[in-house]
Amino acid sequence: MDIDGSNVRRLTFSAGGPGTVLDDYPEWSPDGTRIVFQRTVISEDKKHVYADIWLIDPQTGQESALTNTTNIWDSTPSFTADGKSVLYESNQAGSFDVYRQPIDGGGAVRVTGSDGTDSEAKQSPDGRHIAFISDRDGDFEVYVVDSDGSDLRQLTSTDGKEECPQWSPDGTRLSFSSDRDGDQELYVMNADGSDQRRLTNSPGGDEVADWITGE
Repeated sequence: MDIDGSNVRRLTFSAGGPGTVLDDYPEWSPDGTRIVFQRTVISEDKKHVYADIWLIDPQTGQESALTNTTNIWDSTPSFTADGKSVLYESNQAGSFDVYRQPIDGGGAVRVTGSDGTDSEAKQSPDGRHIAFISDRDGDFEVYVVDSDGSDLRQLTSTDGKEECPQWSPDGTRLSFSSDRDGDQELYVMNADGSDQRRLTNSPGGDEVADWITGE
């Protein structure tokens, strides 16, 4: 849709066959020519559930599968800063880890590895770092790692659940959501984890924030 909410257009038409198909977690490529999203398939008897990463051209509606598996869960995709690869979480090695896969050919590369769940990966605008959440310490916290998988750093440490990290356009801050104060609110912090501040204070759940540019 247009930024003012007008001109809403449907892009995917995967429903209608046997079972259930869910298309969600859409994200624009940096140049605005493609959208990456997660397609989840639930068999009619509900015995088989799997998810893959897909790309779509919003102008033509042409779709292409970036991953194609029936026993693996690939989810929550996002583009790298240069638009040449996609980050996503996958359990192809057993536990859920962050992977990077080129969109124009080439195999997936595992970026993180732990016995916990690593997910919701977002690369910094300069392409140097990846923020993600992980429960490797017992509950979900925000972490950052260099894009080659080195120099892992934990940015948050609370008794709550931290989710949905998102880089500011200049790469100096991260927004995220947390229930550390009793309900789900939006927070912001510096890219090194300092100066964590709450942005919202409402009785509902506030999450999945994004930054906007311009006015």
